[in-house]
Amino acid sequence: MSLQRVMPWLVALLLLSAATMWWAAEQNARMISAVAAFGFVATVIVIAQVVNGAALHRPGGETRPQFHMLRRNTRLIALIYAWGAAALMAVYVLGELKWRHGWQYGAAMALAAGALLMLVDRLGRPGNVFDTPRMFASIVPLSLIHALAAAGGLVYLVGSGKLATPKADWAANHVFLAGGLGILAIALIAARTHHHLDKPSGGRATA
Repeated sequence: MSLQRVMPWLVALLLLSAATMWWAAEQNARMISAVAAFGFVATVIVIAQVVNGAALHRPGGETRPQFHMLRRNTRLIALIYAWGAAALMAVYVLGELKWRHGWQYGAAMALAAGALLMLVDRLGRPGNVFDTPRMFASIVPLSLIHALAAAGGLVYLVGSGKLATPKADWAANHVFLAGGLGILAIALIAARTHHHLDKPSGGRATA
């Protein structure tokens, strides 16, 4: 599966999910909001599993597979952050549901998505400073740290009882829970992939 070909569909699904969550917030339809959130994130996780599985089962299919998988997995995680930003802005800025931190978290997620996409762009340029043996050696630890951070956020969200809140942040909790699970899953998938792939050497292709 080519991630480039799937990305336009994932972006369309991102917009559909955010729009559905906006509508659900207007109607106080919490179950529909949750389905829209988890449906999008589950789709991205499935795509990540398929793309990474292809790299593991056909390690000789392209030169420097670790390099390309770094770009692909980073792009998918950025998509999760971008979805979270779009959903929060749609619900709390464009919608009638009001929560004072909605736009703040939305802006933070947008910045995270932008930073990750900038990294993907830099990695695609010849002679970039990130393309070094030390950087590739750090992929697995960084992926695990990202997964640990996401897991910590999920533990806090569940343990604090915020999921049962009657307050206006219920829609944000759908974003945090689904998004956290998505980031955790993709970070672990990425760590597994880079642990099993040989170190990249030579060549470059479009990711």
